Amino acid sequence: MSLPRMRTAPEAIREIKKLDPDSAFTLRALRRMMSDGTIPVVYINSKRLVNLDTLFDYLSGCTDDDANNN
Repeated sequence: MSLPRMRTAPEAIREIKKLDPDSAFTLRALRRMMSDGTIPVVYINSKRLVNLDTLFDYLSGCTDDDANNN
């Protein structure tokens, strides 16, 4: 079992920008996705964390069904 790569929204955006400096994905878009439940969030006190691998899967178009079939 591997440890999930949990990040705050700004940290997740920095990771995306490292992989793709020209990415059009924004901090505002990520925060909206976290708020409306599109991306699951873990709360640690007042800090909201997102699983980086789940975020990458979502952005690449991979669904849970796709991940289970491969």
